[in-house]
Amino acid sequence: MEQQKSTTERWRLVKQIFQAAIELPVAERAAYLKQVCSDDPSLLSEVESLVAAHEQPGSFLDEPALNLAADSGAKPADPLIGESLGRYRILELLGRGGMGAVYKAKDTMLGREVAIKVLHSTFSIDQDRLHRFEQEARAASALNHPNIITIHEFGQERGVHFIVSELIEGETLRRRMARGRLNPGAVLDVAIQAASALNAAHDAGIVHRDIKPENVMVRPDGLVKVLDFGLAKLVDRPASIAFDTNAPTSPEFRTEPGTIMGTMTYMSPEQARGQKLDARSDLFSLGVAMYEMAAGRSPFARETVADVIVSILEKEPPPLAEFTSEIPRTLEAIIRKALNKDREERYQTAEELLTDLKSLKSGAAVTLLLAKNENLVGPLKRHWRGAALALAVLIAIVIGSVYFGGSDRAIESIAVLPFVNADGNPETEYLADAIAENLTNSLSRLSSLIVRPRNSVSRYSRREVDPLAAGRELEVETVLTGEVAKRGDGFAISLQLIDVRKNRQLWGAKYNGRSNDLLLTETRIAREVTENLRLRLSPAEQQQLAKRHTENAAAYDLYLQGRRSWNKRTREGYREAMALFTQATELDPAFALAHAGLADCYVLGGGYPLSVHEAMSKARASALLALKLDETLAEAHASLAQVQLFNDWNLAEAEASFKRAVDLKPAYETAQHWYALMLAVAGRFPEAIDRIKRAQALAPASHIITKDAGLIHYYAGQYDLALAECRKALDLSPNFYPAHASLGDIYLQMGRREEALAELRKANQLDGRLLTQAALGYGYAVTGQKEKALAVLNDLRKESSSRPVPAFYLALLYTGLGQKDAAFKWLKQASQERAYRLVYLKVDPAFASLRSDPRFTELLQNIGLAP
Repeated sequence: MEQQKSTTERWRLVKQIFQAAIELPVAERAAYLKQVCSDDPSLLSEVESLVAAHEQPGSFLDEPALNLAADSGAKPADPLIGESLGRYRILELLGRGGMGAVYKAKDTMLGREVAIKVLHSTFSIDQDRLHRFEQEARAASALNHPNIITIHEFGQERGVHFIVSELIEGETLRRRMARGRLNPGAVLDVAIQAASALNAAHDAGIVHRDIKPENVMVRPDGLVKVLDFGLAKLVDRPASIAFDTNAPTSPEFRTEPGTIMGTMTYMSPEQARGQKLDARSDLFSLGVAMYEMAAGRSPFARETVADVIVSILEKEPPPLAEFTSEIPRTLEAIIRKALNKDREERYQTAEELLTDLKSLKSGAAVTLLLAKNENLVGPLKRHWRGAALALAVLIAIVIGSVYFGGSDRAIESIAVLPFVNADGNPETEYLADAIAENLTNSLSRLSSLIVRPRNSVSRYSRREVDPLAAGRELEVETVLTGEVAKRGDGFAISLQLIDVRKNRQLWGAKYNGRSNDLLLTETRIAREVTENLRLRLSPAEQQQLAKRHTENAAAYDLYLQGRRSWNKRTREGYREAMALFTQATELDPAFALAHAGLADCYVLGGGYPLSVHEAMSKARASALLALKLDETLAEAHASLAQVQLFNDWNLAEAEASFKRAVDLKPAYETAQHWYALMLAVAGRFPEAIDRIKRAQALAPASHIITKDAGLIHYYAGQYDLALAECRKALDLSPNFYPAHASLGDIYLQMGRREEALAELRKANQLDGRLLTQAALGYGYAVTGQKEKALAVLNDLRKESSSRPVPAFYLALLYTGLGQKDAAFKWLKQASQERAYRLVYLKVDPAFASLRSDPRFTELLQNIGLAP
């Protein structure tokens, strides 16, 4: 009795040391074992043999060695090499596991080689373990799937219980991972096949409960086989876990023999708690394996078993970016969803996981967004914003990829009308607006499709709309209408695509789901719809349409808010935008679009009170960072072009960047707008007018683009056209001070002095910046009101004692006063300051009086504008 107790304690010690060893990185195991077994060579040998068996490439169908029968004192059986079990002749030992050994054998009847797993003879009298062994055979043999090991037979011969299966040539995923982390393609290949196997098993009512790299074999041809259904759940069995706090080394994992379900680092939180398991536990374990393949390390590996459990239950895995830059954020989003500690927020079925993996691999579906991210702790509306973004892109794929009405002619134009808030909920209003806006942005990426911008359809918001009448007013072939409602924690969206020409519905769909799973649900719905429609987009076009700028919904929400503030084109708007863009980059440092937004703020004055040079330096840095993150980002190329034009005075480089921007995104109205201004700077007015008309067609309700259309006509000497455009800008935004200032300049050139001064005063009242003060002073000067002009000049000089006054403003005033020497002095200073408006010197009528002076030609040469 005493000897049996001693043997039991011995095996408990072996088990304890073994468990601690396999939780360590492979490179650290040998040193650890030598340290803890330094005074017991036989103990060292026993544990080393178990560790070696744990890593054996042929150890499939093997129970985790942690489940060694500590109380039985069992030791590995002798090899059966050379003997026969029925018609199977044993050829060689492939490996050992906790419940027995695996052999290579020859089927003498069929002449094929097979694998035989033999239950250790000591366990054959243990009814519990025998039941599990039989259960394994029944579970696996019930499954017929290319990614699940095929069981040929279960039997016994001379008291030996064995399972006969196909012989798999290859290596375990564990051994494959020992050579280094897997690239994204390899991770997807393995994960897709493993998920496919689990999907088949779960459909058959079988939960594996021990998914880990040791139980996944990879053949030389890349085929994956899931092994070892020894813990497969056919009947529920309770499990209990306790810790021996007095253990001499690592805490001991205790349980009644035969009730430990799974291997520690791959256990789901509910598995670690001993709760009832279901298919979602397998998906968590597969998520652990996927993380390990990608990172080269386990997400939950710790020094002790207790620490492992705490990590599984409470700690989030480190971001994969800490270990590799290769894994796409879309793949990390999938892995993190699989690793969600709340199984209600995890993938609900293997089919869902498989669908998303296949979508990512094929590249045909939308890049997935992470619905639940540790950074997403903002208001609920940000969650809906991210969901809306994803849905917008998905609908864009459906519509943009289709030829409608049974015709071979593609749809050439579309308007996305404001979506209806079907339940009156304010959050629904936010969601409805977001879906429509993001859908418009997504569709506008297609060069072959004319998409009416949001500001041109906004007049149809929040009122009853006849889609046909709206379509005819907007001069489009199709309109998309939608209704959005919230249903508790879910959503309901109805969409209709209407042919305006033929008064018929081309396509309709309804989407329902839970809000916390909206993003991935939409991906599945979109793919199901597109499978039934005729696609015409090339792979490159599909990839561009599906392109995602960030996986962080909160970051994208901040970016959209930032663009709204930026489009106010006021100093306060730029400040608001800078703060929002900065927050977006803090949430996602790799969010290229937000970095481009920051560049645009610095370009247009958001860096105040920075000097122009400092602001442009920051703009350049932000634009280049955006391009480093995404070289195909049109917004960043346009931002850089602005720096090249207004700071570098390099028209050739600026034009190259603008061309790149409009080639990448023809529907990007800001690039078309700024390119037009660059052409005007160069004096290429026919091209400039053509380009600004393109920008206006894209954004007819944009007050800044309309105003600058007037500015280009002004520089071209077409004052009547300039006047008309600036009046349109004021119709769009009555208090838009730059339009009032431009009207004042135009009236001055037309000789309409009183109207000119009235507009210049209005601009100064609305804004009160130094620029509008200087413009008013210039107006006074050229209309003969010298005293008032000098008063403004004196005010600017006083202002310079407390803050910098740009030299260009003083140069403008002295030009109006006719003091050429002073004007050139300050223009020279303005060139050193890299004054923003200096590039217009060649075409601005305000400086016409200086053009005959040789100093003017010299100045133009200095800024790269001389003929």
